[in-house]
Amino acid sequence: MINYIICRVLWAILVIFIAGTLVFVVMRKMPGGPFDVENIMSDKARENLVKLYGLNLSIGKQYVNFLSAAVRGDFGTSYKYRGRRVSEIIRARFPVSALLGLSAVMFTAVLGIPLGIIAALRRNTWVDYLVMFFASLGYAVPNFVTGLLLMLVFSVHVNLFPAGGWGKPANVVLPAIALGLPSVCIIARLTRSSMLDTLQEDYVKTAQAKGLSTLVVVMKHAFRNSVIPVITVLGVIGSAMIGGSIVIERVFALPGLGNFFASSIKDADYSVVMGIGLLLSVIVVLANLLVDLIYGLIDPRIVYD
Repeated sequence: MINYIICRVLWAILVIFIAGTLVFVVMRKMPGGPFDVENIMSDKARENLVKLYGLNLSIGKQYVNFLSAAVRGDFGTSYKYRGRRVSEIIRARFPVSALLGLSAVMFTAVLGIPLGIIAALRRNTWVDYLVMFFASLGYAVPNFVTGLLLMLVFSVHVNLFPAGGWGKPANVVLPAIALGLPSVCIIARLTRSSMLDTLQEDYVKTAQAKGLSTLVVVMKHAFRNSVIPVITVLGVIGSAMIGGSIVIERVFALPGLGNFFASSIKDADYSVVMGIGLLLSVIVVLANLLVDLIYGLIDPRIVYD
């Protein structure tokens, strides 16, 4: 296990390095620059800012400076919000996106997996058809439309949850549901498909023939062997959610990382984009490692060499 983790960490470092390099190259090759959008700035002031941030150096020199600083966790200061360090921006905004993403992942797992199991156990009945209908509908409707509908019903008409803002537990509910609902549909359909395959296995039929209850057969025999592909997809979805949702954060006016990331790309704020880009790479790598370790806890037959 230790050797496996060490090997994965080394691969993770390589993946993060490649991801950071790609982000650096793409941002530097984009048309325009971080100070071109400010029309009121004089040419002399723009030239001074370019020299101040080292953007007049060659691409190779800028890349070396970026890597040497990134290793220390220093991504410099924002070009747009001058004087604010990128690390400070991330510390202020990432907890919002992380809490929203984790809440959405929990909502996805708690609702999607049971719905998939119920649909599999009631295959080709009205229950199965109803679950799959709503699963298809929830995935087909864009999450920003879902967010606006939730806001209209539960904020405007019912006045149960706030329509936006941050700072209270109630502020998390509607954005988490809007963010997680399309994933609930994916997980429900995947769980149903995986459960149907597992329920046809001989060891499940043997357990049923022995007279074990449906709950015992499902939870002890079928579910543990069918949940692995579900965990895989949850890891991918979860890493994307935790990294921030541009649309949902904008709809609910949340001070998260996703919305700020999109604005930074538009403003060509190189340092912020590269800092957040590396953070998202780390989240994806850690999520994949966590999923692989969970495999061994769910299925003892999986051994890491």
